[in-house]
Amino acid sequence: MAQPWCNLQLATAGLLPPVEAESAVLGVLSITRAVYGIYAHTILAQKAGFTLSQVEAMLAGDCPSDITERQSAIFKLAVKLAQMRGPLDSVSFNEALFVLGRDGVTAAIQQSAAFMHAAILLNAADIVLIIPKSSRDFLVRPYIQEQDIVD
Repeated sequence: MAQPWCNLQLATAGLLPPVEAESAVLGVLSITRAVYGIYAHTILAQKAGFTLSQVEAMLAGDCPSDITERQSAIFKLAVKLAQMRGPLDSVSFNEALFVLGRDGVTAAIQQSAAFMHAAILLNAADIVLIIPKSSRDFLVRPYIQEQDIVD
């Protein structure tokens, strides 16, 4: 199971700049609610350039007004992809295409799909967090609950 996941991650690495890749990941996580993914990508998204308030808004499904047009387009496309249960509607595709171009849309779809795969694995395995008591301040975030954590 690990080998296909690693291959997929390697295949999508570098398709988007880190902050744009995190836009896609946060969009997917706003729908899938994969606990470990939320924990890890809250940290990674900040390292990529987002503020904590931007990350929290995106995880809540809200697109911050103070991110770039590309980041916004990628986030919105990722949310739509994570929600859909059929073909992507032409309005969503064309909105993303206008901002990102064909290569950008392709990269955003690939990144979103790769993280959907990871989120499904995390949720299927019910991956929990192991957080030291000294780091419990993370619990103030509304999307991490006490029952999701083990010592």
